[in-house]
Amino acid sequence: MIDNIFDDEQTQQKIDEIAKKSGVSSILVMKSHDNEMEVVLSGGEQGKEIYHARDKGKKSTHSDGKHALYCERVVNTNEVLEVQDAAQDADWKDNEDLTEFGLGTYLGLPIEKEGTVVGTVCALNNQPIDFEGEEYSVLDQLKKLKGEIEEKI
Repeated sequence: MIDNIFDDEQTQQKIDEIAKKSGVSSILVMKSHDNEMEVVLSGGEQGKEIYHARDKGKKSTHSDGKHALYCERVVNTNEVLEVQDAAQDADWKDNEDLTEFGLGTYLGLPIEKEGTVVGTVCALNNQPIDFEGEEYSVLDQLKKLKGEIEEKI
């Protein structure tokens, strides 16, 4: 499944390129397990410092979704999630990525295999950013990356 990209150098280079060109703090590929999310690949200066391949974090125990991980919400809804400023958003102000790492801006897309969400590809930043910028669209780059990953798994 998504495990076959843990050591995929080509995907890692693309993640690093997106982070560098966009200035985004972290670009991640995450795998969803029943009770936790796992880092598959990480890029960006802050991303490589905080998130390491095979690191895992427990999913929320709150049935209402409050304090869920950003990626957990993407997996649960199978929808793109954009959070521009978690500190100003009642649903996200206590999110772990914000409270522990200062990453309050998020864009995540679901990764699917045979109609089932198996993970996410996402960007996190320490300040609001235009993910659809005219010069370089992080959203477009993540969509391309999502498609490439889905072809490999």
